[in-house]
Amino acid sequence: MVNQLQLGCDCLGAITYFDIPAADDFGLPYVMTNAVCMREEGYGMLWKHYESRSSVLEMRRSHRLVTRFFCAVTNYDCGFFWYLYQDGTI
Repeated sequence: MVNQLQLGCDCLGAITYFDIPAADDFGLPYVMTNAVCMREEGYGMLWKHYESRSSVLEMRRSHRLVTRFFCAVTNYDCGFFWYLYQDGTI
């Protein structure tokens, strides 16, 4: 029930696609291309510090890794998203 993803429609930006092994209606194996995509996206500000004595301002941006796939179950389209953050949380 997994849908094949298309660049610009399901996933935007610099993306890596993954193929998955699957079984057809008769149980025969095949490879579904572009079933899962992964990309990095900006997630705001990670930290910011201003050192008043030296007038130095430092700031780091936060990023997260997004993995996604979509499947169609009867008349419902479901998207599954995993967000992997820099602190190790999912």
